Amino acid sequence: MNPKLDHVVIAVQDLDQAIYDYRDLGFNVLRGSVHSDGATQNAIIPFEDDTYLELLAPTGVTPMHCLMDWSTLLQNGEGLVGYALRTENIEAEASRLTNSGLSVGKVVECERRRADGVLVQWKVLQVENGFAPFFIQDVTSYELRVPNDVASTTHPNHTVGIALLLTVARSIKDSFERYQKILGLTSYQNLNRSLDLNTAGLRFIEAKPHSPSPRTYWEAYLRENYFEYADAIQIVDPSHDSPTFARTREWGQRELATLMASDQREADYWTALAYGAKSEALFSVHIIVDNTPEPDDRYPLHKTHGVHLYEITGVSKRRKLPVFEKMDRIDWSQISAAYGPAINIPGLIRALASEYEAVRDDAYEALRNHINHQGSVYEATLTALPLLIELLSVSEFPDKTSLLYTIMQCGGNDPHEITPSSDQATSFDLEKALRRTFLTGTSIYLQLLDAPDPSVRSAAAKTLSICNYEVDTIQSALITHRMSEVDPVARAKITESLIHYWLLSVGQSSILTPQQQAFLAAWMQDPNEPPAVHFRTAINLLMFGEEVWHQDAIAILNRVMENDAVTLGTLASEYSVLMFEIQQALEKYPELHLKWLIAQARHPVEEFRAEIPWQLRKMAELRRSFTQTAVPVLISLTQDVSVEVRYNAVSYLVDAPNANVEEVLQKVATSDPSPPIREQASEQLQRFAEENLHVTSIAPDYSGLDLSLDQMLTWLEVAKDYLPYNPSLISTLGKYGMAASSAVPTLKYILVKPDRTGWIKLETLKALWHIQPSAAKVMLPELLPQIAFLPATVTLFKLFGEMGSYAESALPFLKQFVASDLRGDGLQGMAFAGSKIYLDEALKATAQVSIEQIEQSLTH
Repeated sequence: MNPKLDHVVIAVQDLDQAIYDYRDLGFNVLRGSVHSDGATQNAIIPFEDDTYLELLAPTGVTPMHCLMDWSTLLQNGEGLVGYALRTENIEAEASRLTNSGLSVGKVVECERRRADGVLVQWKVLQVENGFAPFFIQDVTSYELRVPNDVASTTHPNHTVGIALLLTVARSIKDSFERYQKILGLTSYQNLNRSLDLNTAGLRFIEAKPHSPSPRTYWEAYLRENYFEYADAIQIVDPSHDSPTFARTREWGQRELATLMASDQREADYWTALAYGAKSEALFSVHIIVDNTPEPDDRYPLHKTHGVHLYEITGVSKRRKLPVFEKMDRIDWSQISAAYGPAINIPGLIRALASEYEAVRDDAYEALRNHINHQGSVYEATLTALPLLIELLSVSEFPDKTSLLYTIMQCGGNDPHEITPSSDQATSFDLEKALRRTFLTGTSIYLQLLDAPDPSVRSAAAKTLSICNYEVDTIQSALITHRMSEVDPVARAKITESLIHYWLLSVGQSSILTPQQQAFLAAWMQDPNEPPAVHFRTAINLLMFGEEVWHQDAIAILNRVMENDAVTLGTLASEYSVLMFEIQQALEKYPELHLKWLIAQARHPVEEFRAEIPWQLRKMAELRRSFTQTAVPVLISLTQDVSVEVRYNAVSYLVDAPNANVEEVLQKVATSDPSPPIREQASEQLQRFAEENLHVTSIAPDYSGLDLSLDQMLTWLEVAKDYLPYNPSLISTLGKYGMAASSAVPTLKYILVKPDRTGWIKLETLKALWHIQPSAAKVMLPELLPQIAFLPATVTLFKLFGEMGSYAESALPFLKQFVASDLRGDGLQGMAFAGSKIYLDEALKATAQVSIEQIEQSLTH
């Protein structure tokens, strides 16, 4: 069976008032008529996805005997009371439900006469004497019962359908087992996920008997659905107190207060569920809104007549494209995505065609989370990718730049990185299939090099840079279009794409051929090339060229940093990538890197400046002599106009202090206009005092790998009680092996200190293992629960394998992961020794490899 949501029933006391109120929310409400039992009357709000909301009200008349008594739905006041599933053969459904062990009523024939005199007839079937859900079959045509013409389904608030019904369940497990029978499901689906009602979803949240408070359960729901309610989660989780959340705190408090303004019906529902009087109760309806640019200013939704209404960004189904028709023939409920069945994917893909940028942006973000979640790919990724590639060929399709980057994320894997690994054959096959599908779009990517939009041309070049066949065609196309490109930013990005293509062609050497280096040098020095090309080629010559080009490249970088703010501004859209590239390119030239960072502290783009405090802190940590230069810049950033920049400056200032830091923090803590920043400054002052950070000036200067072993040992001994340890320094210490054996007592001291972070302990354990394996073996069992967390857990498991027989005590811990049943589509949680451990298939595979390495070492 493939059930389809037909409509949702809302009980109201006064039909005229309800019609007025829902019209005030921007809905087109059509008055219905009196039902055949005489006791109820209705109005409907039809949507273009062939669903509708039904407002059901009493007439004051006693229901007629032997007809279905709809008035029972009005007994508990206003609110959500049921929903109907449409079927083409209601008698067959009755037989199927009976055979599955459910009690069903008799099929009841219903009718009502419309205001124009037309008789509308249908049949209904109750399941277990309830209405959530019940089945409905039209006898007369659906269009007579529910008008679905454009005039009827067009709403001022741009609602186009129903996306989700949220149900509170006394037991999610029991509810799923019940719905497995009602919906005719052939397999048991993941808990806390949506069931498919064809055009809509059905989701459950669980009520607990120990606390019937509505607020308690709603807050728990916010926690469990972080991605859907990111703006409000900081209300219930104060640890998420960053500037982003702080800006929405006032809104979140108002929203939560509104949601919790419960009427008697809502309180009765939660209380009854908590104490077992009911098994389930509908809680909210999520409607799809094809947004205008500023929808909230016109028709803000709120709780109306006991119903929680929530907007989900969507797009009108009237926008017909051949690819959409192909997409709608796919049974997405049988396809897995990051959060369970892929029932949301079609709506998100359709929303990519919206004329409104905000709608498209939301849809792209959500789609990427569903089909490429944190780098993981799914069956839905492979199903969606050819549809996305086909959309590229639709001439009127908007924002092909974002579409190309989404396609690259899904299937543009670096061909050199697709290699099989133990126990990951399925994942390997999926990666290969995605790669093959991605390459089928090569001819379209080539065509888009001639697109009128320079951002599309740039994205097409980037996409082609990771296509690994038809070498001559792609290289020739990139060179030709680079030469003809007149937009300076696009020319720089096509240049970058060509360089990337060359690097993939030369494989693992990471050094460009002499001919390619000569090309870059010529472009870097050509006065006819735009400054952005000069900058890009200089960076790449520093990263992938011979040293003979380095001095010229450095001269170019100095010139751009000092004189060309416009060029830096053109690169702002890729600031995180650029920061990483600069760091790599200038690894051998730290003074120039510091100069670059100081220049970016004055950058007009906020994202650039927000990154600088962390980068400066790392530079000061790398070379203590840089502190004198870096700290004044950090202090200046505490006065920046951006809240995020000031917050980051305050957060990192204390890690590279000088004599002025304490005074600056005190000033910020009392005078900054942002409460979260004042609070952060106060916390840093407290930390400053507790860890005695102002004495760090006695620590000797050090410069990463240039520091001698004696200097490292001295630094660790002096700083062990009051400095945040430098992970790279401790890791470097481990490379000295037995020569660093005098460091073992200090490393053990760090490992047992309760206030050290898991990352520091992991790096310290690794160093100890390389210096004295027997010491690491003794400490390993006690350290396991302290270090086990993602992403450090993957590194930890790899370390166990390297330790071989010395990690024998870790075998039960590793086997527990491999044997665990907590698979799922995303990360699942399990408790171990009081720590929160996250588990996924990659972690299982890593653990299995380590088990084999340890057991193999034990047999020798």
